[in-house]
Amino acid sequence: MRAPLADLSTRLAGLSGRNRALAYGVLGAFGGLGHAPVAIPAFTVLALVMVFATRPWLLPRKAAAWAGWAFGAGYFAVTLHWIVEPFLVDVWRHGWMAPFALVLMCGGLALFWAAAFGVAGWRRSGLALVAAWAVAEFARANVFTGFPWGMMVTTGVEVWLYQGAAWLGPHGLTLVLFLAALATVSGPQSVRWVAAGALAGTAIAPVSPAEAPPDDAAVVRVVQPNARQDLKWDPDMIPVFLERKMQASAAAPPADLVIWPEVALPMWLREGGDILSEAAARSGGADLLIGAQRWRNGDVLNTLAHVGPTGDVMALYDKHHLVPFGEYMPGAWLFDRFAIFGLAANQLAGFTPGPGAAVIDIPGLGPVQPLICYESIFAHEVGRGVTRPRLIAVVTNDAWFGQVGGPAQHLAQAQARAIEQGVPVARSANTGISAIIDARGQIIASLPLGVDGYADASLPAARTATPYARWGDWLFLGLLTFVVLLHLLGRRVRS
Repeated sequence: MRAPLADLSTRLAGLSGRNRALAYGVLGAFGGLGHAPVAIPAFTVLALVMVFATRPWLLPRKAAAWAGWAFGAGYFAVTLHWIVEPFLVDVWRHGWMAPFALVLMCGGLALFWAAAFGVAGWRRSGLALVAAWAVAEFARANVFTGFPWGMMVTTGVEVWLYQGAAWLGPHGLTLVLFLAALATVSGPQSVRWVAAGALAGTAIAPVSPAEAPPDDAAVVRVVQPNARQDLKWDPDMIPVFLERKMQASAAAPPADLVIWPEVALPMWLREGGDILSEAAARSGGADLLIGAQRWRNGDVLNTLAHVGPTGDVMALYDKHHLVPFGEYMPGAWLFDRFAIFGLAANQLAGFTPGPGAAVIDIPGLGPVQPLICYESIFAHEVGRGVTRPRLIAVVTNDAWFGQVGGPAQHLAQAQARAIEQGVPVARSANTGISAIIDARGQIIASLPLGVDGYADASLPAARTATPYARWGDWLFLGLLTFVVLLHLLGRRVRS
């Protein structure tokens, strides 16, 4: 095993800079196949092991950084292929931005990995790559409002690979994944085989069934009207989509909680009293969570409204983590001059963020934490500063993300949040994929892309608060400190 790996490292080191970057780019693209639509996590794990087998930390610092950038660019180009889809909804207006969005997004995210590989080349250490790469992924989740979409570990939400996130969260699990990949190419042969077996096993082993809900559990319904984005605001189609939501809410047997997707109300919230009353009546007196837009002192907010059995608005949650360039424009003072307000915001001149995370208390069910679309990708913002939820409700409009991999990748983020918190998730998506997810991240009821209807399930049982739910990223930071110290002490011992 050692000889072929050493040969691979030598061969790559002997290539010209351009050919070496191409090889790393192809390897990164292969790693991206772990995400939907291919969705084979073993491909991502194998690509990661192969990267460590090339020992990029033995390259000169600049060459190592270029190798990391090339690997990241290939990986993100495949993973984030869907990023062009929002610009094609109104192709005549926004289509020209699509290639720039893909190139800038993938190339920009790859800079985080380039920095990590550069540090490894400077320190000449595989442990330095493990630590620096984990830090780079943590930074990617936080810098410039953060974009942790497409983490390697989230390819494993359907298998045992991601179950460790209940303890370590996505960043701690990422660090462990990197350590295991390093162990497959370093150290005694017995360690290498154990690490390789553990990686292979967790990448393919299915998750055991979750605990069955109690017999008297509340019934949760997620509604999917399948309103295509290019037709959603067509005056002739608005009544059609609204009636689909009404019929889904009224279906027998009745549910205890009915969830409509993001911006499901076809007018301002303050103007929708009659529709809210009708929805409450037709749902048989269920509580409803309905996505809407509303004005507040001249600001526009992306809102989820809790509508009671009588049609009254009982509580509001305003999205607080907005999509840059989608819901607001950084440096809006400049873009306003060119009437560029963001894709989703359109002529509304951008949304205003809400005050922060919150829970909505649903009678007979308990505290529900709402997440609106993009907010579901931020693990460190779920369950923080609020009462521990009994359910996480995700409402989204994935019509922006096309029909290939984007919606499925977004769904995987919701599954990841369920595993991390040990709390079930109900996800209502405008065009799909709507789903009810148990506390182990497994889908127990769903609707596929491009259909209208609803999915019901008894509220899955919650687990006791996971270590990650209690301690957040502190376990990751502790493990990271240990790895850094191990690297420093190892160099001192060798000296």
